Amino acid sequence: MTIGQGMAQELQQQAISARKVLERIPENKFDWTPHAKSMTFQKLASHVAESVGWAGFVLSSEGMDVAPVDGPAFETYTANSTAELLATFDKNLVSALEALNGVSDATLMETWTMKKAGEVMFAMPKLAVMRSFILDHLVHHRAQLGLYLRLNEIAVPSMLGPSADEE
Repeated sequence: MTIGQGMAQELQQQAISARKVLERIPENKFDWTPHAKSMTFQKLASHVAESVGWAGFVLSSEGMDVAPVDGPAFETYTANSTAELLATFDKNLVSALEALNGVSDATLMETWTMKKAGEVMFAMPKLAVMRSFILDHLVHHRAQLGLYLRLNEIAVPSMLGPSADEE
């Protein structure tokens, strides 16, 4: 088994509970936010659906500039419905799993660089990018969405074990 194949199994497992959380987000709460500095339900859920899909891009490129001096800045995705959110998540998950299952260990050791207006924000092995910006990112934001559900009196699904709502 390659490192990528192992990561694909982990991503697939984490995606099960992430999808359960996304399924519970009601469209009539898309604009809800717990704080002025927090993302809305819609924006955070869209970010989860989008960020899973970054795997293929990371593994097939040397890096990106999120705000290139000579071009348009990176634009984030925003879902317009729960159905669209889930379809995007599912599509991006399939793409990520294919990329991880097909990547060599050598490719995972290559450096990937993120820049902003030409300035390096970070440079690290693709393996570290996959761990921090795909897997850990998914788990982190899935937990945030779980809190959003709780604060809206929506049953929180089990994630890493039973929840208070599903024992």
